[in-house]
Amino acid sequence: MVQFVRGSSALHHRARHQRGQESCTSFAVVCRQTAVWVEIMRRLIVFLRSLFWFLFPWLVLAAGAVILIPLTTEMPGRSYKGPFLPLSDAEKVARGRMQEHVEVLAGDVGERNMSHYDALNEAAYYIQEQFSLTGLAATEERYRVSGKVVRNLIASIPGSARPEELIVVGAHYDSVRGSPGANDNATGVAALLEIARRIAAGESPGRTVRFGAFVTE
Repeated sequence: MVQFVRGSSALHHRARHQRGQESCTSFAVVCRQTAVWVEIMRRLIVFLRSLFWFLFPWLVLAAGAVILIPLTTEMPGRSYKGPFLPLSDAEKVARGRMQEHVEVLAGDVGERNMSHYDALNEAAYYIQEQFSLTGLAATEERYRVSGKVVRNLIASIPGSARPEELIVVGAHYDSVRGSPGANDNATGVAALLEIARRIAAGESPGRTVRFGAFVTE
């Protein structure tokens, strides 16, 4: 009976010791797993922080573009919506004059650039003549390109109320190589000349209006 009690006590002691070892082993496993997860989280935080600072300048640029592009490219006022109204008699006359300008520059003069230098000068003379017919004297801003003289043509109508404030209306009159330049940019020159004619024929504008026909865009 005594031996049985002692044996049972020894078995109980060994079992408790074994459970303690198992607990220590389990605790060690948990500690190692925790350490692994802590290291993974640390590396993840370091990676995300590096990614953030890498992307931060691009995010700032993108946000600036989203804000600034509409502010710098949006035209004032509102676009017209609806059916086109019929032209008045005066507008039909203006249309005819602008069509004539386009036909002269794109048809009679044709391609006008540094490769077609004589045609470029012919276009400049035509524009000067049209300014003169509206009562405006065009001044020349001359400079050299590839050893040849080219010129911007400038005409102004002084303002009556705030002459120090300028409204600039401009169009380039040269064309790209291989093109007669009807849309790019005889149409722009035609609009420029017609606007100058209309303003010169009317009342003096409040602000100074400066017209520029530019070359070698």
